[in-house]
Amino acid sequence: MNTLAREHLGDLDLCRYVAGELSGEEATCVARHIETCASCRSHCEEIRQAATAFRQRISYERFALGVERAGASREAGGPVRRRPHALFWAGATAVMAAAGLMLTLNLVSSGAANRVKGGAEIDLYVGGDGHTRTAATREMLAPGERIRIQYKPGPWSYLLVVSVDEDGVVSPLYPTSGPALPIGQDGGGARMLPDSIEFTGGGLERIIVVMTDEPLTVEEVAAAAREAFDAAEGDLDRLPKLDLPGEQFHRMIIKP
Repeated sequence: MNTLAREHLGDLDLCRYVAGELSGEEATCVARHIETCASCRSHCEEIRQAATAFRQRISYERFALGVERAGASREAGGPVRRRPHALFWAGATAVMAAAGLMLTLNLVSSGAANRVKGGAEIDLYVGGDGHTRTAATREMLAPGERIRIQYKPGPWSYLLVVSVDEDGVVSPLYPTSGPALPIGQDGGGARMLPDSIEFTGGGLERIIVVMTDEPLTVEEVAAAAREAFDAAEGDLDRLPKLDLPGEQFHRMIIKP
């Protein structure tokens, strides 16, 4: 980070400063800039206020029951093992969500006709070491960190989540088998899926959330994900939208 080269600080730098994640020279540079820049100082205060509102809105003491990923030893479509309670506490970095950096996963949708319906949203949160943050579009995880998924169903009635790694292994996350989760339509606003997920192994992995009007099965979505992987010739960055009805949300993570 080179704060001296910018007229104003970016949201990420301010969020990290408020969260206490900067140290040494970085923290000093940001503090000096805020002292002399009314705009950044005002925005910093907005972030602090948003963080307080965010923590009141979501109770992360319930961010428990992690889902262990078996890494290289897992098999496509195999069971996902659930771990004992591991509390996922809210921390100051969650300001990124409340301060307008809630990055909605509208990166891939299934066509203009479905976009007209609108209203569906997805947010990912990363937790570990006593704090949480909103996942970036291409989130780099630290060892032991977990991800939790918040969704807003909009007009859709069913939801499935799978992931694809660099080896083309497709892993069902929600649910782990059978038909899609019934989620109803948007009456209660944003909701959290019940478990946090720990991804083991290393390298890239793509998380895909599919919302539909019809109860697709895990097997159908997994097959579509494998077809997309083959079409992209194994390049997760070029993975196309799955050949499925409904609306899709894709997010990339980098495992430690």
